[in-house]
Amino acid sequence: MSSQLRATDLWGPLLSVTLPVLVLGAWMLCVFSPGLAHAQVEDASMERMIERLGEQDVQAGSGALAPSTVAPLNLEVQWRLWLTLIQNGEPGIAELQALRDDALSLGRVSLPEHALAILAVARAREHYNLSVTDAEALLTMAMTMAPELPYPALELARQRIHDQGAPHRAIAPFVEGVRRGMNSPDLFIAWVLKFAIFFLLSILVGLGAFMLAQLLRYFGVAAYDGTRWLPRGFSSNQTVIVLVALVIVPGLLLRSPLASLLIMLAMVIPFQQLNERVVSAFFLAVILALPTLDVALSRMVLFPGSPAQTLDHAHLRGCDDACLAHLEEGTTPAQRYAAAVALFRTGTPEAMARVGALADATAPTTRHFKAQWANLQGAVLIAQGEAQAALEHLERAEILLPQAPEPHFNRMRALQFTGDEEGGYDALDQAVRRGLESVGRYLDTGRRDANSLLMILPLQRSQIWEEHLTYTETITSISMISPFWQSLAGPKLPLSLAPYLGGAGLLWLLLTLQPYLRQRVSTPCPKCGLARDPDDARELGGHHYCLPCYQTFVSGASLDYHARIQSETTLGRRDRFQSFLRRALSLLLPGTGHVLGGHALRGTVAFLALAFGAFWLANPMGLWRAPAELFHEGWAGQQVFAWVLVGLGALVGLRGLVAGVDPTRVRGTRGRSEVKR
Repeated sequence: MSSQLRATDLWGPLLSVTLPVLVLGAWMLCVFSPGLAHAQVEDASMERMIERLGEQDVQAGSGALAPSTVAPLNLEVQWRLWLTLIQNGEPGIAELQALRDDALSLGRVSLPEHALAILAVARAREHYNLSVTDAEALLTMAMTMAPELPYPALELARQRIHDQGAPHRAIAPFVEGVRRGMNSPDLFIAWVLKFAIFFLLSILVGLGAFMLAQLLRYFGVAAYDGTRWLPRGFSSNQTVIVLVALVIVPGLLLRSPLASLLIMLAMVIPFQQLNERVVSAFFLAVILALPTLDVALSRMVLFPGSPAQTLDHAHLRGCDDACLAHLEEGTTPAQRYAAAVALFRTGTPEAMARVGALADATAPTTRHFKAQWANLQGAVLIAQGEAQAALEHLERAEILLPQAPEPHFNRMRALQFTGDEEGGYDALDQAVRRGLESVGRYLDTGRRDANSLLMILPLQRSQIWEEHLTYTETITSISMISPFWQSLAGPKLPLSLAPYLGGAGLLWLLLTLQPYLRQRVSTPCPKCGLARDPDDARELGGHHYCLPCYQTFVSGASLDYHARIQSETTLGRRDRFQSFLRRALSLLLPGTGHVLGGHALRGTVAFLALAFGAFWLANPMGLWRAPAELFHEGWAGQQVFAWVLVGLGALVGLRGLVAGVDPTRVRGTRGRSEVKR
């Protein structure tokens, strides 16, 4: 026994030091490894890019850039040729590169359908007799064909883990895929909507589990203090009846289960410890913010099929004559900029002149729009053969958006046209450091037109969202929370009253804090679960036991033999029942047993993690899918993350079931809680 204790004493401090170090090391690996890998790729690719730059037919003083000579039929021809090659077991990288370059020359920056088809072939590489190297080359090409899609990068990360057993090589594409998903309006809004719904559902079931544990923990304490505070003549049974009536009757009158739940929460708040008050404040704050959350969810639900989504797709995937005419009629800053970009991508001298006139007539107000227009003006001047005049606009764009590679790349082109070879290499180096993949795509092409040689700053996700907000102000919103709220709160408590209910609860929590800190209220006994009278606690020197437990288990000599035996039997039975109840709740509702024992933060976090992971596994794709979303539910390793959340919650519950949950103690006059040793 002593050796076991010594081993525990040794391993406890060791684990307490090692675990944070391991977590910190894992965090540093995830943060710095992609950067180091990216830097190595930059250094290895810089020389190849310089060679490509020298191979391109760009000479100083070569004049204006001609429009594209590619016919749209070329895309269909190249695609059918690749399909024939892939059926014969050949990757057809050269054909895909020609397809990508032709599309870029036509102004189609993204080819999502083609990229997803290539991804499907790479995923089924064994069926097509492709090697691991061929599959990686196809996925890399798919990444350049659809710069906004995260799926090719995430699939590349998955294959590098499974096929080559080199997990560190999967970090960089995984981070790149997550970055692309964060920057894509379609994917970002869909995933935020999904996580917001899962979060609110987890809050709903978490509040129910939390209140179940709090009711079991504090109802007897509330009844005891109610008897103390009510006029003389009220018995304990009468006090219980009064409390039950206070909880049930308002809910019946209002036909609102939520009203009864909130009254129950208000009833136990005066007796809660600080960590339990933090959890209660969290739930009340969510209730207070429900109308705001409802508005945000409504805007996200309205995004599919909205003009903002159509604008985003047209901006990246090409714009025909009807689309261009519609954009030219737009009045918002995003629509005007998208129209100018669509005109630029036609490549004709007349369109370039119109873009220049639009740029001169536009007065952008935000930093992003100023940088985008400045970069576009510089690109137009380069296309018109005025490279020297373009430098001023491009340098201004570099200052406004220092992390964007497009202005640096276009400045490299301008310096290349003016004959400043050394300055061009320096600008290329700056562009590569800010966007290796995007810069490499424009250096791979051998065509000499504006779309192939110059880079345009696309509209950002925040700008598309602002465009969508303008649209949602003109239509009727769709409430996502109101149906759930009405079923719980009843017809007499509309969602508009949620801030008042949450605010009143938070105010009540603050008002009842002083009696708890001054030990004016009873606390649950960690031994038997009965109320620990504050007056008895002062007489007992601040001991954490209630008076019966103190007299029985601490100062048993003050009782006669028969009284002590009877008291030990009764209180011991209650102690075992409390322990059984905590273990049972840990099994049925993991984390709730910890809440019953006073560990509210740990238990609530565990239960919310379990609930969130369970909802995630039940519906991994959320409420709606983005247009390019694959019918594959495992991308980004989301099932792994969901199982991790479920596992963490289940482990907390399993530990509570096997090892038990030690209840918190309140000792001394300082009102501080500590875990039973």
